Amino acid sequence: MWETRPGGCPGGVPLRPDASACPSQTEDDRVPASFPFPLPTGPALRRASIPSCRDAAPGNREPTMKPASQLTLHLVRHAPTAPNAERRYPRADEDAPLSEEGRAVAAALRLPPGAVALTSPSLRSRETAQLAGFGEVKPEPALAEAYFGVMAGRTWAELERDFGSTPRFWIDGLADPSSDLGPPKGETGREFHKRVMGWLAGLPPTGEVAAFTHAGTLHAALRLTVGLQAVVAPPGTVVTLHREGGHREAKRREGGLRLPGNWWLSALVPPPGSAVERGS
Repeated sequence: MWETRPGGCPGGVPLRPDASACPSQTEDDRVPASFPFPLPTGPALRRASIPSCRDAAPGNREPTMKPASQLTLHLVRHAPTAPNAERRYPRADEDAPLSEEGRAVAAALRLPPGAVALTSPSLRSRETAQLAGFGEVKPEPALAEAYFGVMAGRTWAELERDFGSTPRFWIDGLADPSSDLGPPKGETGREFHKRVMGWLAGLPPTGEVAAFTHAGTLHAALRLTVGLQAVVAPPGTVVTLHREGGHREAKRREGGLRLPGNWWLSALVPPPGSAVERGS
């Protein structure tokens, strides 16, 4: 588990942005297993940007830890499905349930039982929340995965076969909050991040929220809150963020949206039973 504490540096960071960091990678896929999107290897693969101590705690000081004035947000990537195992982008018309492995992973998640549970409208997110012990969940459309357009239903190898190197630019655009590029018939980076930004800005001022969502949405939230560009987050990963103060509408600054309040990352927990969790 990666933990950062306000005023302190991260320790034991399982960030492995290069292709060699993905033991499940095959010559057929040539895709890192756990990136926000199945990015290609080579020059188009961006290296992870690890937040510094100043990023994790603005001003490099320890914020006042007052639960009454603080929001805790647990971002949960849904547990594994068959399309995850096939390493392909989900189709718009499919709503795959959790696989047998996925149901076991979801049931082993440990989250605060008193948290307010929000889920993407997808079946896999709802099942993950329910198996994790949340009987009452509220669907939140903004937590849906990015819309992949013509990429949907294909593996990266199939995309390279059909479109050559062009999908690399589509993915780069989709991962950029200021980009008007993205997959044809899908979302642009600006549209996708604006959707996630609106949801983050509308969270309650205090309390604890568990949001069951998808890889792309989880990574978009990390970019927008703590500036983390890429991190290994397989299905079943739990990321915990905190926000102190600033419950108001997001403000426009320098042509983009800026989230109110001070955000920091306190934990990144790999899926139960994973090699990272076992320390191997």
